[in-house]
Amino acid sequence: MSIPCLVINRQQDTVRWERASTQLRKCGIAHERFEAVEGADLSTAELALAYPGQVAPWVFYRPMSRGEIGCYLSHLGCVRRIIDEGWERALILEDDFELEPGFVKFVASLLHLPKECDLLKLWTNIPPAAPLFRLPSGHQVGRLPRVPPLTIGALITARGATRLLSSALPIRRPIDLQLKHWWEQSLPVYGLDSNILRPLDALSSSIGDRKSIDRAPTVRLRRLAYKAFYSWSRLTAGKPSHE
Repeated sequence: MSIPCLVINRQQDTVRWERASTQLRKCGIAHERFEAVEGADLSTAELALAYPGQVAPWVFYRPMSRGEIGCYLSHLGCVRRIIDEGWERALILEDDFELEPGFVKFVASLLHLPKECDLLKLWTNIPPAAPLFRLPSGHQVGRLPRVPPLTIGALITARGATRLLSSALPIRRPIDLQLKHWWEQSLPVYGLDSNILRPLDALSSSIGDRKSIDRAPTVRLRRLAYKAFYSWSRLTAGKPSHE
C-alpha cells in the first residue's frame, strides 16, 4: 500500500518543484504538487477570517507576516486533503528538502509505525526520547521532548489531521510553532533517531526573515513573555493519552 505524498510549492517556484519532484521520482515515490497559498494574494476579508490579528504576547509575541500566514494555510490545506480523500496517512513535504540515503526503505516502513504516532517529523535537531520503537528500516521512533522548528517534512495520520484541524483556526502563530504547542490539539510530535531528509540551505525562505524582526527591542520583550508561558505550559501539559 503506497502512502500519498503532497509537496507544497508556490506557482512561481518552478526550480524548487523540479528539484523536489526529480528526487522523489528517482526514488520511485508517487507524489503530487500542492499549490501553496500565496499570503500576499489574500484579500482583506480572507486575511481577517484566517488571522484576526496580533494575539496576546503569551500566545505569540509579534504579528505574523503574510508569508507565514500563507505557509500555515498551505499546510492546513494538505491536512484537509487527508480527511477529504479518506487517506489513513500522508506525507507532507515542503519543496526545499534534500533526501538522505535510505529514504525509500524508510517510506516502506511507515506502515509499521506504532499506533500512537499520529505526527512524525522527518527532520529534527532534537533526539527523540525513550522508549523508542524500531522500524523495519532500522530507524528508531520516539516522542520528541521538545519540538524543533521547521515543517520541511512530516507524516500525519487521519486521526492526527482531525486533531490538528480541531483547533487550527483562527491562526495564532506560525505552523511550526503551533506544532510545538502539541497540547492545544492533543497531538504529540514524534521524531527519528536519524533524519531521512534535511533542509536545503542553498534555497532562501519563501516566508521572509523572522530573525531580523525578532531582534527589535519591543519584540524581544514580548518574546520573553511568550517563551516563559510556553515553557510553563509545556511542563504542565502532562503526558498525552492515546485513547
